[in-house]
Amino acid sequence: MNRNQRLTRRGFHHLLLAGALALGTWPARRAAASTTWSVASELPENRELLARIQFVSESPTADQSCANCLLFKSVEDGLGKCSFIDRGLVEEQGWCISWTPRPWKARR
Repeated sequence: MNRNQRLTRRGFHHLLLAGALALGTWPARRAAASTTWSVASELPENRELLARIQFVSESPTADQSCANCLLFKSVEDGLGKCSFIDRGLVEEQGWCISWTPRPWKARR
């Protein structure tokens, strides 16, 4: 469009629709890109944090593991997101000093 042409109502609506379509596909593309996960212990940027919280991939105590920790949310088979660790997933059988027991639901 050059300077002498005016933007018509129809042209404005076309631009608005194109923008809305572009923005509407953004979350779907972002979600598709984020489905590939890394294990937290394999990421170099997590080494210091994992050392400070004494994270181990195999829990030394049978009744304490990431799977029954309050900070853990299962994402895939055997892996989940720890709210304490920003990047990567942890194994369900892992453990650290931040382990917090998940509260039991009241039985009816």
